[in-house]
Amino acid sequence: DLILEEDQGSGVVWIRYSLTGNILYRAVVAKDTSNNPVNATQNALQPYLENVMNNASASVIATITASYPGTFPGGNPVPVFSFPQYQGATQAPPNIHNINVALIVMAPGQDLQTQRVRVATFTAQASTVNPYQ
Repeated sequence: DLILEEDQGSGVVWIRYSLTGNILYRAVVAKDTSNNPVNATQNALQPYLENVMNNASASVIATITASYPGTFPGGNPVPVFSFPQYQGATQAPPNIHNINVALIVMAPGQDLQTQRVRVATFTAQASTVNPYQ
C-alpha cells in the first residue's frame, strides 16, 4: 500500500493505493485525525487499474518472462511502490522524498500475430513538494 497526504486547499485528504490480487485500488478521503489512514480509507477503495501483474503467481511470472525477459528480476514479484535508500537516513516518512512506481500491466488478450501475452511496464518517480523542508 501507499498512503499519501495532500493539502487540497480546502482541506487535507488521504490518498491510498492498494494492490489486491491483480487489481490496484484507490481511495481518497478527508483526513480524520481520530482515525488511522488504513481504517479511514478501507471502505472507500475503488478499482483503479485491472490486470496489474506485479505480484503475479510463479506460473504467470514465468509466462511473462518468456516473452519479456527482465520484467521480473530473478523471477520475483516487483513492488508497485518503492523508495530509494539514502545513506544515514531511516526509512520513515520525514526522510522519504522520492517514491518509485512500477506497474506491470497485462492486456486481457494475446497478441494476434505472435500469440504471446501483451505486457506493458510503466515506471515513474514521484517526489515530495514540501516548502517546510
